[in-house]
Amino acid sequence: GFFGVPVSFIGLEKGSETHLCPVVASPKNVVLELAIARSTDDEAFVSTLEQVFHELKASVLSPFITVEAIGLLFGLDMFGKSLAPLAYARWRQRLHPDKPDSRLLLDKLSREQAESIIRSLQRALIVKAVGRELGIQREAITDEMVRELREVALGNHAGATGLARALRLDAEAEARFIERLQKVYRVNRGYAQIQLERLGRIGFTLDEQVHFLGQALRSIGLVDRFSRFVLLAGHGSTSENNPYESALDCGACGGNHGITNARVLAQIANKTAVRARLREQGVAIPDDTWFVPAFHNTTTDELCLHDLDLLPPGHLVYTERLINGLQAASRLCAAERMVTLESEAAAAGRGGDPARAYRLARRNAIDWSQVRPEWGLARNAAFVIGRRHVTGQLDLEGRVFLHSYDYRCDPRGRLLENILAGPLVVGQ
Repeated sequence: GFFGVPVSFIGLEKGSETHLCPVVASPKNVVLELAIARSTDDEAFVSTLEQVFHELKASVLSPFITVEAIGLLFGLDMFGKSLAPLAYARWRQRLHPDKPDSRLLLDKLSREQAESIIRSLQRALIVKAVGRELGIQREAITDEMVRELREVALGNHAGATGLARALRLDAEAEARFIERLQKVYRVNRGYAQIQLERLGRIGFTLDEQVHFLGQALRSIGLVDRFSRFVLLAGHGSTSENNPYESALDCGACGGNHGITNARVLAQIANKTAVRARLREQGVAIPDDTWFVPAFHNTTTDELCLHDLDLLPPGHLVYTERLINGLQAASRLCAAERMVTLESEAAAAGRGGDPARAYRLARRNAIDWSQVRPEWGLARNAAFVIGRRHVTGQLDLEGRVFLHSYDYRCDPRGRLLENILAGPLVVGQ
């Protein structure tokens, strides 16, 4: 699910917001993903490829030339996916640069911080404009020139700028450049105010963070007896050729993957200030408990842990054991699910080889002839709300929607009401 945290998410290199919450909700908080570091060479290489393909598609002659020019590459793609999908997928994955490590901007920005961000953005746009419009390299202009151009574009300064004097631009040429700064690059007072308002939506206040974490923990009855690791697993699906792929993703996240919501709540839960406030409300999270976000691929049964670089040093020694246990669980889960999806696994029965079933599950995700890589909720027959020990010893064949709930944490039944209004509808 979305862990009870409705967010509007702006991912890396994305200019638009994605609502990660039920479609009936309207998130008011924006979460921004920021890259920690990225290789300049990799970025330039990817940017060049994107530009080349864009120009090929945009050209008038593209219907005639593009197929001849790059058709062989797509032919290789076709043979690889058809004849050896698993091996080809592994080889192809090595060609794509890994997504850079990132952090989520969750805390509310002060006005001073927001204004500082806008100033930095405006300066970067001015440097970009000088390079594109005037053909001047960055090292040829000083910070004072950039500051002066910004003040003129915002209407805070009049008269010739230092850049105009250095380049011997006449008043008309300088005015044209300033006008393009304002209209094309949006370095102007009006757009700065719009940016300030947008930045005001980023992040959560401390009160909001405490509320969302407390609500999430109480809704599943996790208020004591915390383990060393608490996994928050958002789910999603991957398939190569499935027109209904988003239907297999998280419905509570608006048909998107749920990993971002898991990362948001985990980052909130690991904050000392949030834990201190929750302790005052009766929920004491031990100091050695760490919340780890994970992505559960429901097509392949893989569980991928995220943000492991944030783990405290004392927890690193336990990570390998955790990962090995999750991998074993993935194989066992695949052995149960593949019986109903693949004739090969059905012949072996539920006691078949877990490793072989796991390979079948992974193949389903990348086989472009596979239109039914998983069942999703299609075979769901029941919904059980309660403590896990109620069904812990039963084999429900993966056909029952299980929602943890402890009535002792919900004397007025409000949490139960939320479960009946939300997850029950999804399970149905």
